[in-house]
Amino acid sequence: MKVIVIGGGIIGLSAAYYLKKNGHEVTVIDKSDFTNNCSFGSSGYICPSHFIPLATPTNVKRGIKWMFNSKSPFYIQPRLNVELMSWALKFMRSAKSKKVEAAAIPLRDLSLFSKAAYESWLKNPAFDFGYEQKGLLEIFQTEKYANHAHHIYEKAHELGLTDTVMLTAEELQALEPQTKVNGMGALLYHCDAQCNPNLLMKNLKQYLQDQQVHFIAHEEVIQFEKKNKTVTKTITT
Repeated sequence: MKVIVIGGGIIGLSAAYYLKKNGHEVTVIDKSDFTNNCSFGSSGYICPSHFIPLATPTNVKRGIKWMFNSKSPFYIQPRLNVELMSWALKFMRSAKSKKVEAAAIPLRDLSLFSKAAYESWLKNPAFDFGYEQKGLLEIFQTEKYANHAHHIYEKAHELGLTDTVMLTAEELQALEPQTKVNGMGALLYHCDAQCNPNLLMKNLKQYLQDQQVHFIAHEEVIQFEKKNKTVTKTITT
């Protein structure tokens, strides 16, 4: 089957990888030159520990404070925009405790699946992308955030991430002897890993080219032609 993948970021190239592996004829189209996307500028963080969705009651409260502060991580330039207002309302409706609980398991599973996929790529000599499983330290400095960290610790263990550890200030300092740590303690997620996103993207694209995946740069998909509810043609700029 001929398959067109729209977008040359990590999701697009990963889709192309598995489609090609399953015997399809694959073309990847991107409106840039395949080096100008978020996947090159990411932290390369692979995070099973991130099982709490962004839409939470706490983040709604923070978001309202942040969205009008131009120096905040969630600044939104004030403007009358129907789509933006619709998105904000949907975000608020999703930020319910029951929905947060329901999202934790699929988020965990998706992250663990992604991590396993990256680790399977390490078996291929073409994939040298600086993968390391060193874990993540989440340091807290106040009693309020210590209590929050303890709640997350318990939830992590409920979800089977039993290598998550609560560290005291002394244990944290012993773990980082080369610096003076300003914190009451920390959560240590042993399950988390990291990679070099630039290496990953470059090597993945080169591997796909070697496997005869076709790449079309500087083209943007603007329309589809359909017949009997089936896409028959992809039209680009």
